[in-house]
Amino acid sequence: MISSLFKKSGVFSYLFSIAILILAVYSKGEIEGSFISVDFKKNVTFVVLCLCMLAVDWTVKQHYWATTANYHLLLFPVFILALPLELWDNWVLFFFFFLWIAFGYLIAIDQSGRNIAKVFNAFFFYFTGCLFFSQGIIFLPILWFVLMLKGGLNLRVIVISLLPLLALFLLEIMIIYIFPQSGLIPEISLSSLVFSFSWESLLRLNLWWGILLVLLLFSVIKHYIDMGTKSASYGSGMIALFALAFTALLFTVLFQTQNSFSWVIFIMALMALSTRFFEDMKRAWLRELLFFGIIGLLLLSKYGFPF
Repeated sequence: MISSLFKKSGVFSYLFSIAILILAVYSKGEIEGSFISVDFKKNVTFVVLCLCMLAVDWTVKQHYWATTANYHLLLFPVFILALPLELWDNWVLFFFFFLWIAFGYLIAIDQSGRNIAKVFNAFFFYFTGCLFFSQGIIFLPILWFVLMLKGGLNLRVIVISLLPLLALFLLEIMIIYIFPQSGLIPEISLSSLVFSFSWESLLRLNLWWGILLVLLLFSVIKHYIDMGTKSASYGSGMIALFALAFTALLFTVLFQTQNSFSWVIFIMALMALSTRFFEDMKRAWLRELLFFGIIGLLLLSKYGFPF
């Protein structure tokens, strides 16, 4: 059965996930992003999505958010496959890959006293991502919140977190000076972020929306119960992940842009959260039923569910 393929870490689960991503990318129409050709856009999209999926996988295993299961490797490409085309943008994918790497550095902060390098590296990756998608700067407070959870937020750390911004700002000026018409870096502007709450926009994704939110609810409840028996590091990491997921969801709801940019990181956070929920199910048949139900409903919502 399909869930048994992802019950333990193995090469077949990775190959199966990559196959779904291939279907997700190359069955799409034209994807946003200032690249040379449609084929090149799709190739770049596929590579970055694979990197995003592997980054989530590494984080889940590194912090023991799951023991042996790889259910996130199934859910990530399936939700990406169901994601509406208008929500795709290569610049956004680049940004959220770098944001996740930054997030991974911050939740790895411990009491060893060797955290300055982790802070600098985290914000270097974060601000690098902002070069591709400048609107991503609104995620800066959530990263500082993660630092606060880890007990490492003070004036000195804030200054260190902003140092990469200066270095990358100078780098961007140099690139624009050398390649003024290349389109390598998108225009830096927050003008497309317009505050607009719209129920019509919320309901537009109908069933896809509902599945995500229900899965988020059950995953949060599962981890909240587990936090009482886990280490403090596990607990702070989970709270940081909850905060990232809910922030992404909030930004998607409140800021209506051409592409609802927060969907990608929301899916990444949700997949990291949900794998433990499926792993701890006692009844294999129920897990199998849920997987088939989720996949079936997602495909129906994308290809003709009568809503």
